[in-house]
Amino acid sequence: VNGRPIFAKGANFVPADLLPPRVDRETYDLLVSRAVEANMNMLRVWGGGIYEREEFYAACDREGIMVWQDFAFACGSYPMNDLDFHQNATAEAHYQVRRLSTHPSLVMYCGNNENSWHTRDKEFPVMEPDHALYHEYLPRIIASLDPSKYYQPSSPFSPDWEHPNADDVGDQHPWTVGAHHNDIYAFRDMSCRFPNEGGALGINSLATVRAALNGAEDRAKEGESFLDSLEWMGHDCGAERFWLHLRIDSIFEEWFGLDPRSLTLEEIVYWCGLYHGEGLKEYAENFRGRAWDSAGALFWMFNDCWPTSRSWTVVDYYGRRTPAFYSVRRSFAPVHVVLREVGQTIRVVGVNDSPVEWSGRLRFGSFLLSGDYADDEHVDCLLPPGTATVVGEFEIGEWDEATRRRRVPFAQLLSENGESARTRLFLERFKELELEPARLDATIENGRLLLRSDVFVWGVNVDLNGETAEDNAFDIFPGETRALPWPDDKPIPRIWCGNMLAGGTGG
Repeated sequence: VNGRPIFAKGANFVPADLLPPRVDRETYDLLVSRAVEANMNMLRVWGGGIYEREEFYAACDREGIMVWQDFAFACGSYPMNDLDFHQNATAEAHYQVRRLSTHPSLVMYCGNNENSWHTRDKEFPVMEPDHALYHEYLPRIIASLDPSKYYQPSSPFSPDWEHPNADDVGDQHPWTVGAHHNDIYAFRDMSCRFPNEGGALGINSLATVRAALNGAEDRAKEGESFLDSLEWMGHDCGAERFWLHLRIDSIFEEWFGLDPRSLTLEEIVYWCGLYHGEGLKEYAENFRGRAWDSAGALFWMFNDCWPTSRSWTVVDYYGRRTPAFYSVRRSFAPVHVVLREVGQTIRVVGVNDSPVEWSGRLRFGSFLLSGDYADDEHVDCLLPPGTATVVGEFEIGEWDEATRRRRVPFAQLLSENGESARTRLFLERFKELELEPARLDATIENGRLLLRSDVFVWGVNVDLNGETAEDNAFDIFPGETRALPWPDDKPIPRIWCGNMLAGGTGG
């Protein structure tokens, strides 16, 4: 953009309502403002949805959000050998390109979603009847009506007849996580050039889940399971009748050692949201730390078209922030720090997407979950604009399995204005970590909620509804005090944290 390389950060935008005429300017403005709040700079209008109304693109124009526009063809083959259908499709393309070409937010067109991948993965690949639409007709239409825009025939797509989802060329939909297994740590090893659809299954905000359940939670108090209710299953984007390996049971058992059917609705929302946030953190930080071998991190998905229970989204149907929203916002911050395990070394990567240099101090090392800092280094740090720079490293080759369960690498970027960024890297699955029971000191002073702990506290959530807290789903490092804006007359909230795995309950 204007001669400066831009690392794309964002998500897939789907229709904001199952009945599109109900979506008004206020809804679009709210959703685009949420993208800005989450430090995104690109939204991909997914080909399985619609061409959005003028108000959406106008909001992106105002807020500086780039738009990747799929043509509305997705996940199949279209009968372009039928003359009437062909004329209808090309007329639609002419109309939409002419309509959208004036928007500065629109930076590219894509012929379809996953149709090339669908064809290539057949046992006997054939030239589908719609091949010419994506490779001949659409590029000609764009060349005549909007010639300055980039176009690619499909997503994912690789040139020179490579596999459409190959990691080393083109763009990627890295769906092994979420489609084949639930191992979010596998994101750490992905080397995709431009991932723009992948992610981890999560959950909506508590208030939205309750709206979807429509009384099933009340029946659960009488002995029924709301997870098995018709309301839950009907609103579940990862329902057991869809893909068995996405079952909510397996995520809970694999990562937390918990039986979801023994948990309350609030606990379900907290733990599922924590997993979702950790998954998107792994996704975003991996690809940002690989810049510029990777040049984007767009995930599935940004918003939702109706109230759901479980979903992939970070902004739900009512515009509420889901629990994972806050992890995405931190991971997409213009200046960030990433930890990568490379062999027997922890590598610290400083990322600066801003147009100006960042300078300050880097603090990095490792702490024990029980509270002590085992390694704690402080060095001067300078991050040039538009770079991902290795700024430190330390060895962990002698750490045995027991050490990896109780010791956590961390890094912080500190400036004269305070902390600019932080991260930490768990080396074992959540249920294997030797977390300490949380001992949080919570007070309200001068319009701030102060939270302090001598031990590491993981995933502090003060607002399961995602409506009021300025920050949420954050960690408290050992010996640290975190402050949130909080009215003096508002009581201390119920506080949820991942240390509940070590015993105790949220509160």
